[in-house]
Order: sequence, then C-alpha cells, then structure tokens
Amino acid sequence: MKEVQSVTASLIERRKVLKLGAGAAAAASFGFATPALAQRAKVFRYGHNLPVETVYHKAVVKFAEEVGKLSSGKLKVDIYPTSQLGSIPEMLSAVKVGSLSMAQSVPAWYSNFMKPIDAFTLPYIVSSTSWSVSAGSARAWRNMARCSA
Repeated sequence: MKEVQSVTASLIERRKVLKLGAGAAAAASFGFATPALAQRAKVFRYGHNLPVETVYHKAVVKFAEEVGKLSSGKLKVDIYPTSQLGSIPEMLSAVKVGSLSMAQSVPAWYSNFMKPIDAFTLPYIVSSTSWSVSAGSARAWRNMARCSA
C-alpha cells in the first residue's frame, strides 16, 4: 500500500514539474520573441539606371545614409545602381506592384503610369521660368493626381 502511495505522489509531483516547466518556457518565449523582431531594420530597395560615378547616385547614397542616421538604424535603404534590378520600365512596374520600394527615372518613363505627367515632357510647353516654377506647386500636382485617378 505504501508503494502505491509513493508512486501516486511521484506522478503528482512529476505533473506539477511538467506544468511549471511548460508554463515557464511559454512565458520565456513570449518575452524574448517580441524584442528580437523589433530590432530588425525595415529595408527599402532603391533601383536606378545610372552609373555609380554620377552625382545622382552619390545623392542617393547620401539619402540612404541620412535615412539610416535619422531613424537610428530602424530604416535601411539598399541601393541597386546601373539597372541591376532590370530596365527602367521593369523597375517602375516593380514599384507599382510593390516588389521594389523606390525607383529613379526621368518623367517620360513615369508618364506610362500617370498620363498627366506627359505635359512635363513636351518640348516648348514652358513659356517662362516663372510658369515652370508655378507648375511645380502643390495645387498643380493635386489637379494632376485628380485627373489620373
């Protein structure tokens, strides 16, 4: 009889240990998983077709450095120059579907996706510098966005 009691007591103790161990493991995994995910930087991919020697590429590098610095490393911009991610139309299509974060091009290429931008690619459309400056105003861009929607 005494033997049966000791077996039962050891089973009860064993169950308590297993429950406590499972509970502690679950609590520890919840506590450690969240900060590890929060420490990972959000990465943006930036593609363009220009060589690395150009001033435009150097400006993009400076942009990437500033993004990293101002976000305390929480944001990162990976730069892909010289059409490494495809031609200009392919990169712009990738931006449109969301597989590429950013792409750089001239307005003529963007007009395939937003027709009102064609106005900025026409020769001799700007009669003066002052008109050119006003065309870049927020009101003009809002009207253009409304036309393309």
